[in-house]
Amino acid sequence: MPSPNGDVYGLLVRTLRLLGWIGERNAAPGSWIEYSLDKLDLTGLAHVVSVEDCVESKPGTGRVVLTTLTHVSKVVVNLMVEGLDTPLELTPGHRLFSEDHESWIQA
Repeated sequence: MPSPNGDVYGLLVRTLRLLGWIGERNAAPGSWIEYSLDKLDLTGLAHVVSVEDCVESKPGTGRVVLTTLTHVSKVVVNLMVEGLDTPLELTPGHRLFSEDHESWIQA
């Protein structure tokens, strides 16, 4: 998927979706689909690389991660987070979900 800041590297999006969502968009390897993540103000054409079975979720107190984004960039920002020994390495403009604010905030 093209990067929102226009660099040539783009974004790698991995997402967990229901079969109906995949079928409605004809999301098959090699196809291009409209894709959006509203909470991140991210919209555009995405090239489908693969469609695979998802792993079975296990019971417990954790949460299922529905989508991950990988953005390759020449610029990286180190963000120290209380409770972590090493900084998070983020691209400029990266947003994080704040439990305190209950919304997405700039890093």
